[in-house]
Amino acid sequence: MSVLLGAWTSFAFYTVTKWILFNKMDSSYVSLTAGILLVLHYALNTISVTMMLTNIWKTKEICLLYINSRLLTEKVGTKYVKSPPIFDPLGLFLHLIIPPVLFIPVVATLAPLAQNGIDPYYVLFRNFTYFPKCVTLPGGNGLHPSHPSPLDDIKKTFLPENIFQKTLRFQQHLKTYRQLQILSTISNQVIYFFLPVGMFVVFLCAVTLICWMIKLNSVIPMASMVLSASLVPVLLGTPHYTFPIMADLNTQSDKLVRSWRVEASSRKAMWTKEVNSYGPIRANMGPFNFMRRKTRTQFFAAIFYNTASLVITVKV
Repeated sequence: MSVLLGAWTSFAFYTVTKWILFNKMDSSYVSLTAGILLVLHYALNTISVTMMLTNIWKTKEICLLYINSRLLTEKVGTKYVKSPPIFDPLGLFLHLIIPPVLFIPVVATLAPLAQNGIDPYYVLFRNFTYFPKCVTLPGGNGLHPSHPSPLDDIKKTFLPENIFQKTLRFQQHLKTYRQLQILSTISNQVIYFFLPVGMFVVFLCAVTLICWMIKLNSVIPMASMVLSASLVPVLLGTPHYTFPIMADLNTQSDKLVRSWRVEASSRKAMWTKEVNSYGPIRANMGPFNFMRRKTRTQFFAAIFYNTASLVITVKV
């Protein structure tokens, strides 16, 4: 499936780029709905290919993270683990997105069969007459696999937040914290490309779909509206719940290191030098920056600002 996905994405990108550069694709070939669906399909394929390449190139790092995070979890134990809350918003969100994840591929595959003019693959397969439509549509949509988001695994990699919420005696836990720093460095290498690409894809799809629902609701078919209404909560809910988890890694670990430095100042110089070599654990956004508490606000502000600009600019 990974080989098929990579081959399909490369073929589609090459074909469309060639047609655009050499003016071989007339605007009458592609309807507005089909064009938007094609852009969204390429965006989702991009993040899928990024995940595929990350799993191939970073296999050893992923295995190292999985094994050592399990060992550290067993080492820390459940002594400092808080009882789970009665109501967990993140768990509720993950349960609520199960129906859209199952429903979206079915709608995306069957909607072009029932509604003419929204087939985004017509521009790619219009010269291939030996493929019946009932084969090309489900086959093309089926090349986009469903990958579970690794952002929830990132939280498990860095262990529960209680490690940073308790001011522990640093003589006993410096080694554990150093291991966490090493694991966080490896984790940042694993998500080096995926996290920035994923944020860009979420931004692009959210802006496009929200504008689509607001401005073009009288033009696009009802099936496409249902598809958009199912995707938008998933796109907005994912950064809403995952960004604070990643930002808390920096905040809580920074508080812990500062408390250790205060305690080490009254001890021997050896402990002071040891503690000063520790820094906060951060979830980096590729080569750009690390996740902060204000990142979620800035991300949503950019989505709403560009959506409003697009709604004002687009004329039906």
